[in-house]
Amino acid sequence: MKTSKELWLEALRSDKYEQASGSLENGTGFCCLGVACKVAEQHGVPVDSVGGFIVGEDLYSQLAVKAWLGVNTYSGAFNYTSLARLNDNCGLDFKEIADVIETNWEKLTDG
Repeated sequence: MKTSKELWLEALRSDKYEQASGSLENGTGFCCLGVACKVAEQHGVPVDSVGGFIVGEDLYSQLAVKAWLGVNTYSGAFNYTSLARLNDNCGLDFKEIADVIETNWEKLTDG
């Protein structure tokens, strides 16, 4: 059985999700944290949504997803940056973000 991390990384590397910025989901795509929400939802985690769209700009509005992933912060903060920033401001694609998550997992979580 795959862990939540493995499922998230697989989804980011799948080319199944269109990348967007500024919110978890904006109607045309997802940020990397929005992909985490979709994967969590597919595995039975309740996700807050309105009209079928995930709500919020980060995991602050998605406490169940944050707990399912085991991440420490709402934006995926680590080493003076965050996954949200890498997605929205630094031009990294989902595959590159998946590599960052893998490399920095212990900094993103409690271990």
